[in-house]
Amino acid sequence: MVDFRIEELTPRFLMEDRNGRAMARAIEAGLRAMCGVIAKSAAEAIDIDEMPEWRLDELAREMDVPWYITDAEIEAKRAAIRDAYQAQARIGTRWAVEHIAKRFFVDAIIDEWWAYGAEPYHFRARTPAVQEGTRGARDFAEVVERTKNTRSVLDGVLIEMTMPGGAMCAAALLQYAQIIKMGMKGA
Repeated sequence: MVDFRIEELTPRFLMEDRNGRAMARAIEAGLRAMCGVIAKSAAEAIDIDEMPEWRLDELAREMDVPWYITDAEIEAKRAAIRDAYQAQARIGTRWAVEHIAKRFFVDAIIDEWWAYGAEPYHFRARTPAVQEGTRGARDFAEVVERTKNTRSVLDGVLIEMTMPGGAMCAAALLQYAQIIKMGMKGA
C-alpha cells in the first residue's frame, strides 16, 4: 500500500487555512480508501491464496490447466494453479501424473508396465483415498488421463478398500476407465 502524508503533498498556504486543511484531510481519507481497495483487488488478481474461487476457475481456463477439477475443494484448486507452470513443463511424465493426482487424491500411486508385467507404455493408477461414490473414481481417472503421455495406455484404476474386519480388496476399474475414455472423446 502507498503510504503518504497529505501535509507533504499540499501547499503550505492551504494547510494554514481551516477550509483548505479540511479539504486536504477529506482528500487524504478518500485516497487512503482508494489505495485499500486497489491493494485488495491486486491481491485477489495476483495472489493465489487471496483469490476468490470464481477467479481460480477463470485462471485455470486462461492457463489451460487440463487436470483442474471445478468441483474440487478450494485448497486443491489453489494447489493446482500454484503448480501449473512446473507441472505443464513436465506433463506426460510419471512425476506429473503422480504429483497432480496427489493434489486431488492424497495417496496416488502409478505402477509402470514392468512392475506388474504389462506391455511397454502401459501403466495403472491406484489409490486408497478416493471420494465416496463413483464421482471420486471418475475424477481420479480423468486427472490421470489428462496428465499422462499421449502414447501411454492407462490399463485401469485400482481403488483399494478396507472391508469390515480389516480385509483388503482392490476394485479394478478397467471397464470404468474405458467408459471415461469414450466419454472424454465425445466431450
